[in-house]
Amino acid sequence: MNKILLIGIKDLKLMFRDRAALTFMFLAPLLLTIGMGFVTGRFSDGSTGLSDIPVVIVNLDQGDLGNALEDLFNSEELAELMEPSASHVVDPEAARQRIE
Repeated sequence: MNKILLIGIKDLKLMFRDRAALTFMFLAPLLLTIGMGFVTGRFSDGSTGLSDIPVVIVNLDQGDLGNALEDLFNSEELAELMEPSASHVVDPEAARQRIE
């Protein structure tokens, strides 16, 4: 236990001697928080920065999980965030061309 305390005290002394590391240690979380706030739109009118992302759905499975995922993308909860394609494209290559 004594060795752990000595290592901790040594690291604290080194950290407080290095002003650049100390500045980075305090400013990095602050700048990261501010940056993420601007990216997500939390500092604006409350709306997020991302909306109406176009999505092409290709459900080759046609099983329970595939249909559940398709219903999820078409749900009201994701209506503000995503804009799923209404057409049912069967060919994955045609979907890729449509995206491009």
